[in-house]
Amino acid sequence: MQNGTSWKQQSSADVKSQSKSAESHAEREAYKGFGNKSGPYLIVQDAFPCFDKCHQYFLKKDNIIIKVTADNTFDGNSYVKEKLITGLGTLPCYIYYHAGAATFSVGVPGPPLAFPPHPSPAGV
Repeated sequence: MQNGTSWKQQSSADVKSQSKSAESHAEREAYKGFGNKSGPYLIVQDAFPCFDKCHQYFLKKDNIIIKVTADNTFDGNSYVKEKLITGLGTLPCYIYYHAGAATFSVGVPGPPLAFPPHPSPAGV
């Protein structure tokens, strides 16, 4: 965030295919790029974080929003299977990681109550 009022590009990463090492996935590379800057952080990507590695990784982090604009790697099926979202018909999907939990908001951003104040990620 910039001055607490708008989102600012901090880092970019582009992954054409997922390797066996989740550390190289785009959202993890973007998160590394934030360094020690204060959050909340917004990562926008065209795929859900891989469920078994990246989603689990971000559950241990705080004040992160991942805006998913498409399901290009089809990892969204894992979130449906685990009943974290009801379906993939409405995107974007916003995943708010805070205090060891993930809150999902489909279509319209809706952070959990304790999530720090931030500008809307809808227009980003």
